[in-house]
Amino acid sequence: MIGLVKNIIKREGLAGLYAGIGPNMLKVIPAVSISYASYEMLREQLGIKKK
Repeated sequence: MIGLVKNIIKREGLAGLYAGIGPNMLKVIPAVSISYASYEMLREQLGIKKK
């Protein structure tokens, strides 16, 4: 694993470790937002108070 990281840094620079993170964030952010909103609505419906 460390060898892979070293190889990527050597060939593509430090930014190579983050290649592809943009499209992944475009997928993850909406999913997490929907999950959080659903959690908050359910928590409110069940009458569970915040700590």
